[in-house]
Amino acid sequence: MSQDRRTAPAPAAGAAESPPLARWAPCPTCWGQRQIWEPEEASNGEGRVLVPHACPDCLGIGEVVR
Repeated sequence: MSQDRRTAPAPAAGAAESPPLARWAPCPTCWGQRQIWEPEEASNGEGRVLVPHACPDCLGIGEVVR
């Protein structure tokens, strides 16, 4: 038995593929870490400590759409 093999037509010679409209990339602010450590006054009065906060640019996702 022979099978009828059909192939899709090849794209035109001058047709260029369109670039994707958007793609996910690591956040440039937090470098994909999802949080930023900011200094704040310690609750026990012993000076300043670093406290993690969600990144304001990616909202804690770690990636942004470009």
